[in-house]
Amino acid sequence: MTIKFILLIFASVTIMLRAQAKDTLYVDTTKAGIIDTVSADTTGLLNAQKTIAKKDTTTPLYQRPFNSASTFISRKEIDFMDYRYTGDLFDHFGMGFLRNFGFVGHPNELILYGTNAVGFLDDGIYTNNRLSRYYNLNLMASEMIDSIEIIRSPRGFLFGPVSNPVSVNFIKRDIYSLRPYARIKFYEGPGGEAFIDAIFNAIVFPDFIFTFDISNRNIDSSYSNSDFSIWQGDAHLKYLISNDVSLTASYAYNDYNAALNGGVNVDSIVQLTSNIDLILYDNLRAPVYFRQRRTNILQHNVGLRLFAIPFANTFTDFNVYYRFDKNEIINPADYPDFPQSNKNKSAGALLTQDISLAFAELKVMAQYERTDTKRSMPGSQLNYNTNYFTLAPIFSLNLIDSSIVPSFYYKIQNISNGISKVYNGLGFDLSLKLLKHLDLYGGYSIYKSAGLSDNVNTVELSANLNLESVKLRADFINRNESYLQIESPLYASVNEYYSDLGASLLGGNFSLKLWNILFETTAYYDLSKHKSSGIDSIRTIASPQIKLTGGLYLDGSFFDESLYLKTGFAVNYNSKQRYFYLGNEYVLAGRFVTVDYTLVGEIKKRAYAYFTWENLFDETYYIVPYYPMFRRGIRFGVAWELFN
Repeated sequence: MTIKFILLIFASVTIMLRAQAKDTLYVDTTKAGIIDTVSADTTGLLNAQKTIAKKDTTTPLYQRPFNSASTFISRKEIDFMDYRYTGDLFDHFGMGFLRNFGFVGHPNELILYGTNAVGFLDDGIYTNNRLSRYYNLNLMASEMIDSIEIIRSPRGFLFGPVSNPVSVNFIKRDIYSLRPYARIKFYEGPGGEAFIDAIFNAIVFPDFIFTFDISNRNIDSSYSNSDFSIWQGDAHLKYLISNDVSLTASYAYNDYNAALNGGVNVDSIVQLTSNIDLILYDNLRAPVYFRQRRTNILQHNVGLRLFAIPFANTFTDFNVYYRFDKNEIINPADYPDFPQSNKNKSAGALLTQDISLAFAELKVMAQYERTDTKRSMPGSQLNYNTNYFTLAPIFSLNLIDSSIVPSFYYKIQNISNGISKVYNGLGFDLSLKLLKHLDLYGGYSIYKSAGLSDNVNTVELSANLNLESVKLRADFINRNESYLQIESPLYASVNEYYSDLGASLLGGNFSLKLWNILFETTAYYDLSKHKSSGIDSIRTIASPQIKLTGGLYLDGSFFDESLYLKTGFAVNYNSKQRYFYLGNEYVLAGRFVTVDYTLVGEIKKRAYAYFTWENLFDETYYIVPYYPMFRRGIRFGVAWELFN
């Protein structure tokens, strides 16, 4: 409570500060204090800048999306979602599934486009663990996200020092306000769950913009050894050198500590009773596999970023970065085959250059990175370094006023850790906007990458209908067989592999709004026919064949637009899941339905109130055996956006 009190005092002081700039009113383009960096038309980014630029001020430059045909989750959408942390923000993406381990703060696994081998980018910089290629989404501070860009699957391999089948870019908030801006968010939940976040932004000197964010999220143990805590900090200092040049220095910090109890020890329960449910969902009686095992992650991320328009119709985005990532497993006696710790120090540079002509656009991405790895295992230690170099040009034609946009892309990748290996890939896609409200997309790529047994072929087709009251999107993806090694701290041995046996998925979103009544649903159907490879230690990714999320809400403005309210009931359905482990086939419990009641209210575009009554009917179930999911409980919170 002391920390929460200090943060509240901090926010109160900020609203009394006076802006160190001319007394010019802020023009709100999307919402208070935040510039929306996502636009279906990338030229809209420059228009947003011009809207807020005033006489005697310098126009800031902002990050551009990698591709306007990507799927975007905006800050406005995020603010009206029911979420605990960043992983929950993908619930409404039609080709996604979160393998939730039930305990708050656990390193859950996000499956997108049928694979968990997702490359996550932090403002364009690859943020996965360099050794395991795994990324814990608890480490991405949810309140500093401006928008999420889910890149089309055929283009996924283009980004980062390694080639992942799928890539996601988190675009951070880049606040520009002529008056000091502060935001506080707080929520509480059952079992001692709590979260607090504070953001402060101000022009500290003429043309210098400072942004600072700090947050803490934690929960007490419910089941034995299930507590969790994380401290996160993020600071940016942006220097507006001129209307054509902006320079940003940044630092981000993560201190993550979570218990890893291995789930409920069902082997012990079956010795007492054949009905394991009698004890499985009783947090006071249920035994767990590990009473002391924990994981700690410490990260320091430093960057220097340059935005520039060196010539007309060009845009330069140049990053120099350093990332320190230390992962530890405590109490290795319970887990003798797993490394005690791994430490990665990565330094590199990423250049993204855009050149736009009348009917064509060329984007070139070049990246160099060196990673020094220190891996400590019981009785041994291994040190080595890896050098990465990638070059990826993307050429696009803008035909018939950009209603037809064919693109061609290529990537060459060199990885050297004593032995130099070269991998490459290529692809093409086509975006069509032949009708005002209808967008079509089709793409194909083929590539080879480290960790893959063969070339990966990916096909994606989609259609997006966007009318005033009806929105419909349908996606189809097919990707062939490939293998990727993922080391998650939740599994029993480094010899466990994820076998990505390809994917064939059909998914989409549908929403209908009549007056202030909103119906929306997200669903996918897995067409894949996974077969056991017959190889020990090979396991396929477990996900349901059918996933369905739907909701019926009251959604609209009330009281002369002083209140925007979204409230109603959300229904979640997962079908049975089957997977292979050590040569055996298992079927996970499925066909469960849960219902949540949610309420989000935006008050005068400055304050938010959140209320969730989760799992109304107290359904007992799990998504991953044997990690019980959340029982019935209430979460509530508030957020304020403050100006001087």
